[in-house]
Amino acid sequence: MKDLFRNPVFALVALVILAVLGTALYRINQPPGLPELLKGPERVTTTAGEIPLKDLFGPVTVVFFGFTNCPDVCPTTLSVVSRAYKQLPDEQQANLRVLFVTLDPERDTLEAMKPYVDFFGDRVQGVVLPPEHLSRWVKTFRIFYEKVDLPDSEMGYTINHTAAFFIVRDGQWPASVMTSHDVPAVTQALARAFE
Repeated sequence: MKDLFRNPVFALVALVILAVLGTALYRINQPPGLPELLKGPERVTTTAGEIPLKDLFGPVTVVFFGFTNCPDVCPTTLSVVSRAYKQLPDEQQANLRVLFVTLDPERDTLEAMKPYVDFFGDRVQGVVLPPEHLSRWVKTFRIFYEKVDLPDSEMGYTINHTAAFFIVRDGQWPASVMTSHDVPAVTQALARAFE
């Protein structure tokens, strides 16, 4: 058996097999990617108006899933992203879009979302998707969320959800997946996405 491992042909074949298996496993574990989203509706409803889907993802886009009644994670994350992008040069800010995709379309109408997202800056847009398209986005970005009843609360329910946000470059699969609330780290990640 030792002689078999010393054989250069065997070693080369084993290396090729490992490379093929590694590539296959990598592809299996990758989400379908943003091109799958482009098979959705032709236009997406945002707080900035209806936008053609093909134009939704600009040179650099931050995508964050949440809801306006979120007590802490959503406002904190949007605040960090807002403070971070305001540190970028004006040209980069002008080419940045932040999409806040609601996980609560029952309550988060465009009218409810507009003042909420406007608070975080003019680059932030609320996105309301039809349920079938929201499920595609959730699957693509691998977002976990669940509606949790709160019978003793006036809210009635809340939504537990993934707290990560995604930095997308040129409409391609995210350049970064971030959970950091460190403004300089987020600013640096956004700047790298423009390189």
